[in-house]
Amino acid sequence: MMYKLFYLIIIILFLQSTVYAYRPFATEDAGVAVLGENKVELGYEGVGISMHSIARNSFAFLIGIGLGNAEIMFETPYCAGSTSEDEDKGLQDFVIAAKLRVAGKDDAGIALKTEYSYGSDLYGLSAVFTHSFNWVVLHAQCGWISNYSSDGFICGLGLDLPLFNGFTVIIDNFLEHLADEYCYQILGGGILSVNEQISIDAAFGLLWVYQRNNKREYVTTAGCSLIF
Repeated sequence: MMYKLFYLIIIILFLQSTVYAYRPFATEDAGVAVLGENKVELGYEGVGISMHSIARNSFAFLIGIGLGNAEIMFETPYCAGSTSEDEDKGLQDFVIAAKLRVAGKDDAGIALKTEYSYGSDLYGLSAVFTHSFNWVVLHAQCGWISNYSSDGFICGLGLDLPLFNGFTVIIDNFLEHLADEYCYQILGGGILSVNEQISIDAAFGLLWVYQRNNKREYVTTAGCSLIF
């Protein structure tokens, strides 16, 4: 019985599954919206020092405009509540980003992404790589960031495991270093594609911040994507 179950899982994993567009958790993918294709992404993130307490609630609203081999994105994060005295409630930094496909087609290949965060003056440039294997999709991102006074880097590695058409398991690792701070985040979750235009997602993970006072936080995220 166990052998039959094992073989069944292997067959499911190696089946070719339709890949739908969705909201990235942390690591960017190399997919670029085609000309005339636009997207809206709504996201929620809760960060707390334990599984039963939330120290910060934030939302994000993103609009993406497809230009063929390039895509322009506008994002407005909103902090609904925080226990930190250094973080104000309300609208946060306004982020504008652009992604250019360098090689590949559809959602696989190599792309360059640049973004600027108005308010914190954080900007950067990164290379993104996406490759689809028979049973898994690999995303990798590596780049440079700066806030005019300090330089740093980002790098991420994500895996998409399509279990069947419409549902994908996501494992995402992301590291960011700026000035004297290191932030490492690992997330695990799933994405359910209702159809080629609508998808919903949810994930849970941990965030480690290494600075003068090292800390670990729990992260919960959820959202949806709409393509039109």
